[in-house]
Amino acid sequence: MTEGYILNAVQTATPLPVVYRSVQSGNGTVEEIEEDTCLSENQISNALSGLLLLRLVEKIDRYRAIDLPVEDRIDQKRAFQLSVLHNLSQEARPASDDWGKQSALLVNFEYLVESNTQFFNRKDQAVADDMDTFQRELDYHPDDRQGDRNDMNTDKLTNWTRTADLLGLVRQIRGTDYATSPDPWLLHSTMRLATKELSDPAPGDSDHPRIEIREYFEWMRENYLRIGLTDDGSVPEILARSFEFLSRSNAIRLVEAGDAGAVGLSNVPTPRTMDQAANSIEVR
Repeated sequence: MTEGYILNAVQTATPLPVVYRSVQSGNGTVEEIEEDTCLSENQISNALSGLLLLRLVEKIDRYRAIDLPVEDRIDQKRAFQLSVLHNLSQEARPASDDWGKQSALLVNFEYLVESNTQFFNRKDQAVADDMDTFQRELDYHPDDRQGDRNDMNTDKLTNWTRTADLLGLVRQIRGTDYATSPDPWLLHSTMRLATKELSDPAPGDSDHPRIEIREYFEWMRENYLRIGLTDDGSVPEILARSFEFLSRSNAIRLVEAGDAGAVGLSNVPTPRTMDQAANSIEVR
């Protein structure tokens, strides 16, 4: 049977990590989770449906938590965010000719970054239509159980926005207005993970791990988010703002290391510590 669709299944995203932690603690029925969390039966059922689609729980006779692919002993919220994004990224692979059905969570964010949509309203049908067009251009067709396409509409945009907010990809400004503003510290966590996995482009001349910016974007596309550099080889403005914030916070330095070409930041002030021909991220 065709599985459900995350943008229909999850109307309220906030209970997702709460219910996951409860199941992880051994609560395997709705009744046990309700007693443990004080959430309503409807909230719990909604969250369990979402967690099943996100590959974070499974059910045989009872619900059982699947270990998070990304662990963080200090920040459980960050571990949950990264684990969801990682699971989604492993299925958002069109080269396999089999898009994962839940890829809309990543594809819609990809659209906002590529179109430089910095602000939007989650009830704006025009935004939903543009996302739908972008999905079709990628040949991504999340069909329902009857074989009909799940087209984007304002209900799905609202559900997507709430989940994207939970995952640190967008930020609520007020009411139904949001900014496409990924949490800089979420990106910083991915930079740390990338430097642990990939070789340093200039080992030995710094006390801090480094990764080439282009290599980082390629790694991110494989592991967390479908993002890329602009046509002129710069960091897209929406992401560049996070890079600039992290530089200003001394959490990273954008440095020149090795022979790779320089990569600029689109439409943001050049950080004071950024090398003129920066091509790498030095993670502090």
